[in-house]
Amino acid sequence: MDEILSEMLSEKGQKLIILRNFKFSFHKKLAGDVERWKCVKRLCKAFIKLENGVLVEDQANHVGHAAEAEGSLLRQKISNTLKRRATECISERPAKIIRQEISKCSDGPSVTANDMDRFRKNLSAAKLRTFPKLPKSMPDLHTKFGGFQSSGHTKTSTGEDVTADN
Repeated sequence: MDEILSEMLSEKGQKLIILRNFKFSFHKKLAGDVERWKCVKRLCKAFIKLENGVLVEDQANHVGHAAEAEGSLLRQKISNTLKRRATECISERPAKIIRQEISKCSDGPSVTANDMDRFRKNLSAAKLRTFPKLPKSMPDLHTKFGGFQSSGHTKTSTGEDVTADN
């Protein structure tokens, strides 16, 4: 069973194994250092067993769905990596992150302009999720920073006490 297994990250950051354009997620550890991986489609009963990263059993009879398209897998792989990098490297420019990830990928030239737009939108949305939401009204502001009181040690640049009366 010399089949090529490749890896990618899911949207949630979990490791996935790709075999014949089907995605498998980790299910459980079996006896003898064997890992069982199940198909990511909820109703599909297909699974594979790996021992030290080598395929030992393949019960990949997928019912109810076809294999993912090669372009779709590539797009998902790049997009998920971009989302992870956006949260790690907040100060890097989005265009630089996208360019680096596409250059790392062997099928980079097959990325379309529509894919690039989706990458840019996904990257900016992932960056925005890392920042806390700003309060929309004064009561929200006071509940968020409720412990703030003028205790004499908080002064303005002119030497006046700061008050939270609104």
